[in-house]
Amino acid sequence: MTFKYEPEKMLRTVLLLISVLATSLYPGVVHAVMPPQHYADRSQNSKIKAIAVIVDVQRLHIGKRYTEKKVSFRTDFALTTDTGELFTGTCKSVDTPFQEANVMVGGNIYFYPAEGQRVFVTVSDDGGEITSLTPMTQELEHAVRETPEKLRYGIGNAGVK
Repeated sequence: MTFKYEPEKMLRTVLLLISVLATSLYPGVVHAVMPPQHYADRSQNSKIKAIAVIVDVQRLHIGKRYTEKKVSFRTDFALTTDTGELFTGTCKSVDTPFQEANVMVGGNIYFYPAEGQRVFVTVSDDGGEITSLTPMTQELEHAVRETPEKLRYGIGNAGVK
């Protein structure tokens, strides 16, 4: 049997092997950042939309890349019928230098809730993921209460058109 040296075939084979190895060795590394409209749609479609005060922030898990938190809210004004007087949502934050050094680029949105903060918040459903969290301003409060059709959702926040 003779071996015929074919550089093009060899290069293709090597590149294929490299891509297979890279994908199999680092399966959790491939993250896609979604287009801005994806995040806006998630907020728009959330079952809970409210002006609320943050009454409690609990750390559920402190991990290598982020801290997962459970945030409890007291409703001041609800835009949706699914919003109770009290409700909760979960979020991720980067809280430590170690997490900051290990954060991965991807589709995660990080929120930094603080007890006593008055916000406009959207949550997928009670106890679900926070999809937007925006500190309350007079302009935003007026829009939420009087002209909610002027609300525009962005990547993890809301504003007025």
